[in-house]
Amino acid sequence: MARGIAFPASWRSPKERWLLAELGSELAAGRRAIVFLRHTGNRGFVRRLQRLIGEELGETPSVLDPAKVATAVRERWLDHVIADGCRVLLVHPKAVQTGLNNLTAFHTAIWYEGPDYDARVTRQANGRPHRIGQTEPVRLIYPYYAGTLQKAALDLVARKITASLQVDGLSLAGALEAAGALSDEDRLHATAALAIGQALYRAATERGVGAEREQARGELRDRDPQTVVGSGRSWRQSAGR
Repeated sequence: MARGIAFPASWRSPKERWLLAELGSELAAGRRAIVFLRHTGNRGFVRRLQRLIGEELGETPSVLDPAKVATAVRERWLDHVIADGCRVLLVHPKAVQTGLNNLTAFHTAIWYEGPDYDARVTRQANGRPHRIGQTEPVRLIYPYYAGTLQKAALDLVARKITASLQVDGLSLAGALEAAGALSDEDRLHATAALAIGQALYRAATERGVGAEREQARGELRDRDPQTVVGSGRSWRQSAGR
């Protein structure tokens, strides 16, 4: 019977090392970050990320657990942790996809395990930090392992997002506005959503590998995670204010 070799407790995967380096650069720039996770039911996985972030960055991330924080009080809970100085939030995208308007306190969203396969969930979660009240550029980052199914899945989701935007008619925003059917707020939201979806699609399909980060990338062994980075202007900048 074959026996696997156990990794030591101090071992960090290439993607974990990438995440710590990325979070470190964002925090150093004064930018708060949301880390979207799909396997939040795995307590060991979430606790490990909390521990690694605490050890490496001296930052205690907050975890929004839908089982403990009811939908009705979720916005209040977020107000409290943001006021207490939360700079890193670990959360499942479905827990924040609708009804929350205070995530504009965060400026970067990292889809650590890849985007949700439901294009609408991914779009809605991305829209939480990028909405009216945001005063900084928003960065959406999708790390993946090159040459694996993660890359194929990212390509698929990028196509689904682009298709869903077209089905929703957002590419017709200019025509609708000219006909008086869109308010300024609707126009801004449609333009920003379409730009992010198109940027993600182009990055995933044309470039294949997104922008690599400087320093820690050379230290990653095995198969290094690559990134696709989409960005949107702040609402204040988009509105010309």
